[in-house]
This record gives sequence, C-alpha cells and structure tokens, in this order.
Amino acid sequence: MSQHLCNYYEKLQNEFYQHTRNTLFRREEEDIHQLRVTVKKLRALLHLIAYSSEGIYHSSSHLTIFKPLFKAAGTIRDLQIHLKLLEKEDTPSFLTQKLQQEIEIQQTLLTQQLIHFDFQRLLQLDQHLVKVIKHQSTSKILSDLKSYVQREQQQVEELLKEDHPYQHLHEVRKHLKKVATILDLGLHIRSSKKLEEQLQAVKTTNTLLGEWHDWDVLAEKLQTFKHTSKTSALIKKIQKKADKKGRHLLKEIQSNK
Repeated sequence: MSQHLCNYYEKLQNEFYQHTRNTLFRREEEDIHQLRVTVKKLRALLHLIAYSSEGIYHSSSHLTIFKPLFKAAGTIRDLQIHLKLLEKEDTPSFLTQKLQQEIEIQQTLLTQQLIHFDFQRLLQLDQHLVKVIKHQSTSKILSDLKSYVQREQQQVEELLKEDHPYQHLHEVRKHLKKVATILDLGLHIRSSKKLEEQLQAVKTTNTLLGEWHDWDVLAEKLQTFKHTSKTSALIKKIQKKADKKGRHLLKEIQSNK
C-alpha cells in the first residue's frame, strides 16, 4: 500500500475543506485563490491515480464534482487580478465598476456552489479511491509518476514544435501545472535533489507563465466591453504587454528545453 499517496491525498483534501469553509464565511481574495489552487492540485493527482490504476479507477466522477467550484473560483480570481493590473493603468471608471459588479455576482454564485456542494458524494468517491490506492505499491507509484511527468513534458515539447507555439502557451501552462503537483508528490514520497531541482525549474517557469497569462486574459476580457477611443487605446496597450511577455517567455522555455 502506498501510505505516502494516501497521506498526500488526505493533506490536499484537508486543505480543500479548510479553504471551502474560509471562502464561504470570509470570502477573502486569498481564500478563493487557495481554494482554486488546491482543487487544481487535486485534479492533477486524480489524473495520476487514474493513469497508475490501469483502468481500475476513472477520475471523471471526482473531476465532475469539483468542476463547478473550480470554474466559479477561477472566474472570480481572474476578475480580481484584472482589477489589480488595471490599477496602474489609465482605466475608465466604468470598466472598474463593471468588473467589481461582476465579482459581486460571481461571489454570490460561488457561495451557492459551496452551500450546495455534495460533500457526502465526495466522501463516497474518496472511499472508493482509497481502495484503489491500497493496491498501489510505493515503487509502482514512483515509476508511474516518472512516466506521467515524462508524458506531460513530451506534450509540452510537441506544443512548442508547432508552427505557432505562442498560441499554445495556455496549454503549456496547464501541462506544467500538473507536472509541478506530481513532482511535489514525488518529493513527499521520497527526498531527491534531482526532483527538487526539477520542481524548482518548473515552478519558476509557471510563475512566468502566470504573469503572462494574467495580462493575456485581461486583454481578452477587455474586448468584451464597449469600445471607445480610451478603451481601445487601453486594450491595445494591454495586448502589447501580453504579447511582449509571451514572446519573451517562449524564448526562455525553448532555450531551457
């Protein structure tokens, strides 16, 4: 039995319960962010367990129950980041007001999602998951972890070989987020300097990807608002920043392969 894997999953689940409570009762920006980060880690781990179980476990039921929370928290998180980035720009007041109104609406929706979240169903799914994990040896988990990371990295390399790799940075980011979670699990199971260095490198790239992603998503969001001479100039400026960060980041990733 891979007790390490059980412990790691339990750790993430405890964080999930904590952040759901904090988000429900405090609704602070950091609570919502941590809720989404934890769900993202859980999703990556569930993908690995499904991969390692060789068809015994399918992650779809778990992923389905988490999806509404993940989506709602992500929408709020993006809107909050939009406002922060726009604080340093010459932003029309109606834009910030619209974004703030959207946050309030989405927070109400997230609260409803949390109130009606089926924790009993999650418990049932977890009980089945633990039975699957009990049949996994630590050595098999480590072996599958390695091949899973290699598969994700191979997919990143294939995306970067496309004719227009810049257009695939969002997908690259998703794959590397999974890799970071799985490498962290590997370190939880067995200490390794090589894994530590690999994880640090992935985290550094993910930080840069996150900064680019924030500007790129903001540029896309601004396109949904009414265009005036002032908003058009702002959109152009934001998109230019996103493109510049993205092109620079792409060179960094390609040079470090």
